[in-house]
Amino acid sequence: MSEGAPQAVQVADRFHLLQNLTEVLERFLATQSPALKAIDVAHDQASGNTQIAPPKPPTAQQQKAEQRRQRRLANYEQVHQLRQQGFKVQDIAHHLGMGKRTVFTYLASPEFPEWQPSHRSSQPQSLLTPYQPYLLKQWNGGGTSSQTLV
Repeated sequence: MSEGAPQAVQVADRFHLLQNLTEVLERFLATQSPALKAIDVAHDQASGNTQIAPPKPPTAQQQKAEQRRQRRLANYEQVHQLRQQGFKVQDIAHHLGMGKRTVFTYLASPEFPEWQPSHRSSQPQSLLTPYQPYLLKQWNGGGTSSQTLV
């Protein structure tokens, strides 16, 4: 940057700094879930709130998620073992049936990277969703052209 515009000053706005900090913090705290739960239980016990609800049995969806996590963990461990044995990334990916990017991700992570849920909603919102009642009212009133719907 200094070669193309030597007098330019790099500026980071607060919004993006906070947004980046929030993302990093969320990823970090997601990996610390067991420790945070243990702290919460210890706090409840220290404050005299000794009634702890028995854990609910896992649902079928939670059991499947745990099975997928165990499979990813086993792959993570195998990736590191094969790399220590001297295998190339491409060979590891082919042997384990996964993408090279996943192998690189596993190798770059000192600890098992927990799955992060997507921030995308399951049903994408249309730009017209807020106006749907109005548009339906106009359509049902006989306005069938785009000019009369406005």
